Amino acid sequence: MKFIFRKIALILTTLIELSGLTFAQEGKRPLQITDLENWPELNYNYDLSPNGKYLYYSVANEISDLPVLHLKRVDNTWEKRIVSLNSVTFSSDSKYAFFLKGDTLIKQTLGSARADSIFDVSDFRLFQFEREDYIAYHSKDDLIIKNLKNNRQTAFKGFLTYFVSPDHSSLMIVTNSSSKQILMSYVFSTNQTKEIWRAISFGKVIFSKRNDKIAFDATNMNTGTEDYREVFVYDLNKGAAIERIHEDKLAGNGLKFLQIEQFVADDKCILITLSALKIETRIPHSASVDVYNYSDTISRVVQNTVWGNGIKTQFNTVFRFSDQKVIYREGKFSTFSIKSNDQVGFELPNLETNKNVLLDNKPSLILLSDGTKNILNFSSIPNDNSSPNGKYVILEEHKGDSTDFISYNITSGKCVNLTKSLRTPFSDLKSDEPWKQRGFRIQKWLMGKDLIILGDNFDLWEIDLNGKLSPKCLTGGYGRRNEIRFQISELNNFENSNYIDLKSDKVSKLILTSFNYKNIDNDYYEINIHKSQVPKRLTNGGYQYEAIDINARSKQVRIFNKAAKNVNSYLISKQNTNEKNLFITSDFKNFRQISKINPEKKFNWFDAKLIPFTRTDNKKALGILYKPQNFSESKKYPVIFYSYQQESPSLNNYISPALCNSIVNIPYYVSNGYLVYVYDINVRYDQGNAAESAMRCLTGAANEIVKLPFVDSTKMAFEGYSWSGFLSNYFVTHTNRFTAAASGGGFSDMFEGFGAVTKESAHVATSIIAYDDLGSPFANLQNFIKNSPKLYADKVTTPLLILHNQGDARVNFTQDLGFFNVLSDLGKKVWLLSYDGEGHGIFNSIDNQIDYTIRLKQFFDYYLKNAPAPKWMVEGVPANMKQIHDGLGLEPVGVKPR
Repeated sequence: MKFIFRKIALILTTLIELSGLTFAQEGKRPLQITDLENWPELNYNYDLSPNGKYLYYSVANEISDLPVLHLKRVDNTWEKRIVSLNSVTFSSDSKYAFFLKGDTLIKQTLGSARADSIFDVSDFRLFQFEREDYIAYHSKDDLIIKNLKNNRQTAFKGFLTYFVSPDHSSLMIVTNSSSKQILMSYVFSTNQTKEIWRAISFGKVIFSKRNDKIAFDATNMNTGTEDYREVFVYDLNKGAAIERIHEDKLAGNGLKFLQIEQFVADDKCILITLSALKIETRIPHSASVDVYNYSDTISRVVQNTVWGNGIKTQFNTVFRFSDQKVIYREGKFSTFSIKSNDQVGFELPNLETNKNVLLDNKPSLILLSDGTKNILNFSSIPNDNSSPNGKYVILEEHKGDSTDFISYNITSGKCVNLTKSLRTPFSDLKSDEPWKQRGFRIQKWLMGKDLIILGDNFDLWEIDLNGKLSPKCLTGGYGRRNEIRFQISELNNFENSNYIDLKSDKVSKLILTSFNYKNIDNDYYEINIHKSQVPKRLTNGGYQYEAIDINARSKQVRIFNKAAKNVNSYLISKQNTNEKNLFITSDFKNFRQISKINPEKKFNWFDAKLIPFTRTDNKKALGILYKPQNFSESKKYPVIFYSYQQESPSLNNYISPALCNSIVNIPYYVSNGYLVYVYDINVRYDQGNAAESAMRCLTGAANEIVKLPFVDSTKMAFEGYSWSGFLSNYFVTHTNRFTAAASGGGFSDMFEGFGAVTKESAHVATSIIAYDDLGSPFANLQNFIKNSPKLYADKVTTPLLILHNQGDARVNFTQDLGFFNVLSDLGKKVWLLSYDGEGHGIFNSIDNQIDYTIRLKQFFDYYLKNAPAPKWMVEGVPANMKQIHDGLGLEPVGVKPR
């Protein structure tokens, strides 16, 4: 089936491209559908050896649809290529690379042809302890642990699983012996093993933070049943179990012990998971009826999801083993989490289970040593919010359009506003979320001092958690003065990703990554961590090096660059619209190219240019115009407009050709003679006027683009999906300027959405409406009316293609089905595509992606390039002909949709 589909796609696209409408420059052909499926490109899976002399990277689809791994010396004097491999593991001395090829473990000597093999291996892992490397691999029923320096090895027969101590000094190994299992310890440095316990079966083993205790759950041999388990706390120094906890102490009340998770509260308590299973006996011959009651505090839909059909629900529980007491248990409709600090946990009311999602739900702080619960009068909890020394947590306080970060002292309960005194405006407008307009974000904790590095929308600040010292701007205000946003780079070699240890990390300088809001440059900078200064610029723009957290909807690509562990050597992915390759550098000035992956050079590719525009409310905004490389000023080009929100940050993204899963693929369309203009919308939360404000952006963008002499103003279209699908539905009912439009997965009726439920979540539809600041229809009736495109369907003059799948769990299919029905009844030119087995977009079937890619382009080709109409647009595809007649063939020239 797939072969037939691909053959049809190739024939159709070839016919259209050869029809004299558009063709690429001499020697370079346009992209075809068959080019989109297996595009060769750099995988974001690469690394440097610790000494910086060797590296590996993987290229997707380098040989047909297979990846190829390149293992090589940095100076290009040695290289090994391995098909169907994505990664290797370097030894700490940089002498070897280990990898699995099928069931064979390969030990590749770097820089040499020598490769040693061990067969029948299912998995392996490398450990380093006290400057020596150990490899543990699973071969048949044995676990082999080998010291790579002296080749000493130990075998464990009947191996089942193992657990690693936090400092990698030892393992806890479970083996099978006749009718019992044995838990044993293994210490790397001494090569010694010791039997810890015997049981019918073991569950999970956890280590204490000090590495002096373990806890494990097991079915005890005396009970003789796997349904009854116990948890043991074992003192490694004493060599004995100090606590033995029966399951009924942990659970009860309809809850069943599931597994242990971790030590908490300075190793005095254990976090465990319990499960609940509905066990109520049904009344014989009773009616099966759902009773909805206005006084329900929990949505009936949520009740059915959580309690119905015998679905198990898991609950976090904190158990203090010294007095065998449960000190905290997670509720049915809350979410519990432990951040980096194991002294406290956080309980959040689950918005998806709350009957009224418009309520302000406050988090609670749980002291894990005794279960004390403090409801925090703050709005939310940022990520990585707990100090590594266990003394502080960071909370967010939202007031109107502003946000402050608050330091909360866990012991005293004292709160200190960390950001109140910062010289940052309360209305920054660099974020599309009002409560984030000052842009505060946690960058790094400073271990050893009560300090934290925070970022605002531009600069980085060193702030005293006690509020005694004045904030220090580490970037000297340079970011705000020049509209550059700074962020601590992932290239800094810190031992812990959450904090900088001022002693062990021995850091004086920090590498920063940046984003220039004015020209979209993404560069590396350097600062001294101990003083305020103007950052030193290390790179010179023109590429995307490392994505920076602008906001959740920016289109920067996430990049994971690597630093060598023992030397200042960095493996960097440099990308722009014309290439994406790896480079090595030690000073960020001189870059040596490592990979040479340039499939785009064979095709009529594209160029990108930043073109600012003025919205119709006279506010300035940015957009990117994509043009084909065979572009000619003397031609007139059709143009497609698109925006979801922040598009300009993608100026230097390498966009890979791909099948369409919701919107047009820019390389494919531009290669085939289209212009595509993507523009910024910064108005999503414009107090119920988001769509109207977005309309000002689209109109302003169109006004700017039609000034270009090579743009055909009679052949313009716009498209959108999900939230921008709603915008497209709105646009099509409020302008007749465009020749065609495509939308999908979006709202058309806010009244239908209010109070609605979806398959994904009990109140996601209502919460989206609340999220967009419409409020309720009782207080904001006009907002609901003007933001419901279906109510303006009679104004539509633009032909519209809609994509919305019946399996969409986020936005109900009825939103676009209702819009389609109304437009159809009014005699408007509208088509609706709905793919079986797909949800919010097309991600589950390649055949569906191919089909939609063809239909979407046929639709735009007909209206924007005067191509023949496809049969599905003219004759349709009757339900009884589904998967029999696809309608992808073309009508004779001149035949039009009715």
